[in-house]
Amino acid sequence: MNLIYDIAIHLALILLSPFILIRMITTGKHSSGLLQKFGVISPRVLRGTLAKNVIWIHAVSVGETMAAMPLVKRLKHEHPELMIVFSTITPTGNAVAMKEGKGIIDSLIYFPLDLSWIVRRVVRKVNPKTFILIEKEIWPNTLRIMNEEHVPVIVVNGSISKKSFKNYKRFSFLFKNIFSNMEHYMGCTDADTQMAITLGVKADKATTCGNLKFDVKAETKEVDAEALRSELMVSVTDKLFIAGSTHDGEEAIIISSYLAAKKIIPELKLIIAPRHSNRCNKVEELLKNSAIAYARRSYHETLERSDVLILDTMGELVKFYSIANLTFVGGTLVDTGGHNLLEPAMYSKPVLFGTHLQSYKYMAEMLENAGGGIMITEDTLKDVIIDILKDNDKAASIGQAALSVVTNNTGATDKAYNIISKILFNNDN
Repeated sequence: MNLIYDIAIHLALILLSPFILIRMITTGKHSSGLLQKFGVISPRVLRGTLAKNVIWIHAVSVGETMAAMPLVKRLKHEHPELMIVFSTITPTGNAVAMKEGKGIIDSLIYFPLDLSWIVRRVVRKVNPKTFILIEKEIWPNTLRIMNEEHVPVIVVNGSISKKSFKNYKRFSFLFKNIFSNMEHYMGCTDADTQMAITLGVKADKATTCGNLKFDVKAETKEVDAEALRSELMVSVTDKLFIAGSTHDGEEAIIISSYLAAKKIIPELKLIIAPRHSNRCNKVEELLKNSAIAYARRSYHETLERSDVLILDTMGELVKFYSIANLTFVGGTLVDTGGHNLLEPAMYSKPVLFGTHLQSYKYMAEMLENAGGGIMITEDTLKDVIIDILKDNDKAASIGQAALSVVTNNTGATDKAYNIISKILFNNDN
């Protein structure tokens, strides 16, 4: 069965290669780290991997990378002899890891394509003592080869959607051994942990540790909100609505709702941060067609003479949440599964989100139950914006309730560290 999977992956790569090539030429997407994805990693990048204590930690993109950072720092602080090899898939994740992991991560690489010959080559180059997988990406060849090379696999922040659970069960011939051979599975919720056990993880090697993302608050650098407002020329009397991590189909809804709300709240201003920066030009077209005065962050423009700012720079969204009066987290009005709802909550901001929350449903429920988050639809967004921003006390109260969800659910990093430390150092002979 592994051979069939391997053949299927090779065929898919061949069939998709023309599309990938066109995307690389026109947008630059997929070109970053291409050689590394095929297993070509220079000795300079993997300097020091002959050490005996190499830990390979993998996070897909920005959210997983940020969530992993407190744990990575704790491991390195407590055990400086460990060499941390960190991998991501996306360029944005790679950039965040480079910035946030400076002085902590010893080698930063792109994750190899899940082709057996590539994975085996990289695993033998890195020679990890342990492989730590953050969140939900299960790569059959990678995890199978880790097992064959006697590398313990630990999943931290484990999350399994209902759709993924069904697929894992449907293809149990491929995934059962992968789950059953895991050294430890740490689920975000009891439901995640139970699904992992059902899929084959041994019950004594499965633990609910909570979500690392709740612990990022302690790692979040303090933002000088007053200085940031001054930089953007946003007055303290302005009401700032930030729509972050938006996707195609959402910006039009946000702009329409914003225009309607601005008729009631003239001091309302908007910041839109598309999830993918290559879509900023499309957002610009929408604003032009709506006859809205706008600015772009990458041009060092401000909101002094504009009503809308396009946040088209990388890695700034979270700090921008600190100056918002109201926030919306994208990927939730369209069917993409959503994004991290805790980022604005960390700054005591009311959090709005749509109904598509496959990946963040439990976060949404916690925020709603605490009174810190509100589920909206295309039809209700305008009214919710007006209702909250017309009442400063109400906005502040909702924001404090959002922060309470974060502060009341910390501790996952400590739990994960204790389990990992026990596995790592009890196995030393």
